Amino acid sequence: MNIYPKITIQSEITLEQLYQVIIQLSCEQRIQLADEIKRDALREQWQILSTKLPNEPELTEVDIMNEVNAVRILNRQTAQ
Repeated sequence: MNIYPKITIQSEITLEQLYQVIIQLSCEQRIQLADEIKRDALREQWQILSTKLPNEPELTEVDIMNEVNAVRILNRQTAQ
């Protein structure tokens, strides 16, 4: 299902002109468009950021639970 109306643009437009087209959409359509733009921007930012992160092995659920339990034990020991 396509949530966006069909628009044909055949020339370059400025950001102001694009904005003028966008504000003609309904509130719901503008929100959907904004959400899609945010998702695309976040996806692009993540791709850039993820290349800068060190290559660490993935944590498993067991690893996480072991860490949680270790912290709980340490907290109990320091509370006594």
